[in-house]
Amino acid sequence: MLSDITTGNAPVDARDFSNWFIGDIKKWSEENRTSFAPELFRLRDNSDIEFRWGVCKKDEERSGGWAHCSNCTAISILIRGHIIFKFRNPENSHEFARYELKSEGDYIIWKEDIEHWWKTKEDSTILTVRWISA
Repeated sequence: MLSDITTGNAPVDARDFSNWFIGDIKKWSEENRTSFAPELFRLRDNSDIEFRWGVCKKDEERSGGWAHCSNCTAISILIRGHIIFKFRNPENSHEFARYELKSEGDYIIWKEDIEHWWKTKEDSTILTVRWISA
């Protein structure tokens, strides 16, 4: 059925939801006090998986410090640029692991309960997907 097709533009569709463009849009709309129209969001409204389109300038870093843990597994895939990720050891908050994504297609996957932080070394675009961990 042709109504089972949704198209869009990730940066445009993500602007109201902290760069997330597929996910629990009904919940995000409530949290951001924006209207929710199922016919507008169609297949983008999904409580099982979330997609984020990140476009960052050189030397940009995650604001607010470490990202809190979630109940999701996540993958970030570098589209272009160079990004450094740090992950804090959940058993010792003074220890962390550092990883760099610097070639197109580089990715990193992490499980729930791991706080992370990132900083760009050059203008970068990254796609992040997260889903509820089994």
